[in-house]
Amino acid sequence: PSEITTRYTDMHWLRSGSFGEAWSAYDPSNGRSPVVIKIFYTTTATGIRYLTRNLVARSRSLRNAVQEAVTECELANKIATKGPDGDPGRNRVVKCLKNKADRSRPADHALYLVLEHGGTSVEEWIKDESYRATVDEKRKVVGQLLQGLRTMGELLPQKLVHHDLKPANSVYDGTTA
Repeated sequence: PSEITTRYTDMHWLRSGSFGEAWSAYDPSNGRSPVVIKIFYTTTATGIRYLTRNLVARSRSLRNAVQEAVTECELANKIATKGPDGDPGRNRVVKCLKNKADRSRPADHALYLVLEHGGTSVEEWIKDESYRATVDEKRKVVGQLLQGLRTMGELLPQKLVHHDLKPANSVYDGTTA
């Protein structure tokens, strides 16, 4: 969508899923900080159709999927702000920077989320880089992921369970997972 391509620079496709695609980009309005843009779409007989509030209003399953993604975005920010001070796990969650999928969005504009750029997916790191990693680095990655899980499951005021934990949904930037 042109709104996204004119606002963000150096966009590069990362991956597509059943419900959208993820792009790495830079946000010039925030000092060219690296971000990931998660754009929601549906697949039709004629190809991909980006979701808008108008389109989502006609489908309960699309509406529920968008709401679930928005809720996940809000939860990530709660984990980052409500985790105990000094807890390393609260820094292991990718924060949602902009929610462009809520009800205040114009009805005919594409729905998307802007997330911190946390690095490459752990899945890609395992395939492409882990063979070069030392045992200590591999332990560090696993340990940091476990810190994030511990924060969600034990240390937050409201305990959370991650229902889709897998290497593709975890990121590693060479220093932090």
